[in-house]
Amino acid sequence: MELYTDFLSERFPERPLFVVRGNVDFKRRQAILDKFEKTENGLLICTQQSLKSSANVPSCEDIIIESLQWNIPRMEQFYFRFIRLDSIGMRRVHYLTYEESIEQNLMALVLTKERLNEFIKSGEVKDESEIFEEFDISPDIIETLFRREQDEQGKFHIRWGAQNVS
Repeated sequence: MELYTDFLSERFPERPLFVVRGNVDFKRRQAILDKFEKTENGLLICTQQSLKSSANVPSCEDIIIESLQWNIPRMEQFYFRFIRLDSIGMRRVHYLTYEESIEQNLMALVLTKERLNEFIKSGEVKDESEIFEEFDISPDIIETLFRREQDEQGKFHIRWGAQNVS
């Protein structure tokens, strides 16, 4: 949170910045959100845990999910706090992933689970492209995870991902 707070306050010094952490009690959290709602160009930074219940933010148009969960309903629980019946205009949900990262693998897992869930619900197998289209995600994200390599004996090997942790 500190990284985003520092970056946004430096990049947009003229815009009010509101921060809600998970350890903030309900009354304080609601007061922060009320102040945010009254601004025209405020920026809100919050953890997914801080808005897990009883907090709606219908005026926010762009929602950035920088920390992927293991399943879509967990992420929906967060971003549907911003997508409400009384919301005016479109909302955009952005999932942040980085090439050759754990997040990229997690996104592939989440989309594969969604495809499996659709099969269990309907009995029909959805094409991967339909799932990617539904979530407005480029198939390139997954394609960069696959690697086809040839060893010194001429044998081909298929690898999934390559995370570098430093």
